[in-house]
Amino acid sequence: MDDGQLNIRHDVERRILRACCTIRALPDRDKRFFKIQSCWPEFVRDVEEAYGYDVARVRRFCPSPADISDCLTALAWARSLSKREWKLIWWRSFGISFRHIGIKIGRSDDTARRRYKDAIIKVWGEAMRLERASKGLNPFAWSPGPTTPCNFAANMSNDARTMTK
Repeated sequence: MDDGQLNIRHDVERRILRACCTIRALPDRDKRFFKIQSCWPEFVRDVEEAYGYDVARVRRFCPSPADISDCLTALAWARSLSKREWKLIWWRSFGISFRHIGIKIGRSDDTARRRYKDAIIKVWGEAMRLERASKGLNPFAWSPGPTTPCNFAANMSNDARTMTK
C-alpha cells in the first residue's frame, strides 16, 4: 500500500471516529420521554455531596456544522459492517484501549487491533466504492487489493476471470 492510500485510509478512520463522536454529542429529543422523574425535591445522597465535593467534569465534544454534515457521509460508509465490527469502531471512538476492547470481546489485544484494522479497511473500501459511483464510474471495478481481508475472496475470483480471458 503506497503512502497516498495510507493517508486516505487514515483520513477515513479519522472521519468515521469523528462521526461516532458527533452522533453521541447530538441531542436526542425523544430521550426526555423515557426519563423517570419524581415530584420529590432533590436531596443529598452522600456525605461528599453535602460538603461541596464535586466530580471533575470532562469537557464535552461540540461538533461543528462541518462535522454534522460529514457525519452522514461517514456513517454511510459503515453500513456494510457487521454489528461486531461496528462495536469495535464505536468503542475505539470513546478512546478505549485495545487491551480493554480485547477483554470485552474475550480475545487478546492484538486480535482486537487486527479486527479493528480489518473493519477500518472495510470502511475504506466502501468509501472508495461510493466515491467511484458518485463520479459515474463502475463502483465494482476498483477494490482495495487482494491483500485486504475484506475483499480477498472477491479479488481472487476477479483475478481468475481476467486470467482466463
